Amino acid sequence: MNTKINSATVTWITYLNFGTFLQAYALQKSILKLGYNNKILCDRRIVTPKRRFSLRMFLRKIKLRILNRDLSERLYKKFKKKHLIIDTEIDFKKINAKYQVMLCGSDQIWSPYLKFTPYYYLDFYHGKKIAYAPSIGTATWPKEYITNTKPLLRQFSALSVREKESAIALNQELGLEVHTVLDPTLLLRGEEWKQQLLEKDKRQGGYILCYFLTPTSWYLEYVKEYAKEQNKSIKIFDTHSEYSHFGENVAAGPQEFLSMINAADEIFTDSFHATIFSILFHKKFVTFKRFKDGGEKDQNLRLYNLFTLLDLKDYFIGEEELGTLSTLNQPNYKEIDIKLEKLRNDSLSYLKKSLSE
Repeated sequence: MNTKINSATVTWITYLNFGTFLQAYALQKSILKLGYNNKILCDRRIVTPKRRFSLRMFLRKIKLRILNRDLSERLYKKFKKKHLIIDTEIDFKKINAKYQVMLCGSDQIWSPYLKFTPYYYLDFYHGKKIAYAPSIGTATWPKEYITNTKPLLRQFSALSVREKESAIALNQELGLEVHTVLDPTLLLRGEEWKQQLLEKDKRQGGYILCYFLTPTSWYLEYVKEYAKEQNKSIKIFDTHSEYSHFGENVAAGPQEFLSMINAADEIFTDSFHATIFSILFHKKFVTFKRFKDGGEKDQNLRLYNLFTLLDLKDYFIGEEELGTLSTLNQPNYKEIDIKLEKLRNDSLSYLKKSLSE
């Protein structure tokens, strides 16, 4: 493999989210393992709004410091500095001169529900372009989505997305081959991820871990009652003010997120990536539906796709299905690992072929 080939990845890396940082890490590590140089372009200028001073913002920052909520931000910065190779260059002319190939990374950077941002479709780059698993999250989209993206997507030498239904719909729109590949976090096995756990982590089991992106009353109430019945404590990542009286609130960065999932007895979540790491670490878990099936801006498709691939659909629960939770057994991880290994090899083959051709 030619180690002199320089590649760069465009993805979210400013937005503080566990899965966002970990998918960026996993894709970069996978590219490096294939023998290519790789850096992630810093997208701060794309996602950071102009700062305006207000007394309200100032007082909120003081409150966060008093509550030590800013600890999470420091942990993210520590992870980025230690584990990610970032290029902070902002001159597109210089970026074009540096890199022989550019990748659009994963996460929801191609979502039709977000503001259209040409940067995430590599509009500024004039060389070889590859898409690896950006999540569209739906098989239907507004007409202007294809109008905006079609000219840019036709410039890619290799196209892939995370969801099968999105790939089929995009193929029909573009008339181009669109592959379905795994989220980058699944390109690494569970044991590889465990190497990233805190070396001196002293956390023990005996607790239920929650990571909820949305404070939805029906699953908060369910977990509270379940923990009481099981006589177990609840730990919850401190991502919303409504969680302040719900179990032990925990400040964390990506590394602490991995460590706590690994140590927990059970995981309850509505997060795609918390689901993935529960599976990779062979945990007992349940994933709740954040969105109503078929509702406006429904983003359940990416989780349906994952659960269908691994035959785990019973573990994706809506409010009307709460009664089935008591019948769930531990997933058969021996069978799941076999399925994952094949899917992992197929996805790595796509990545390797796309880079080398």
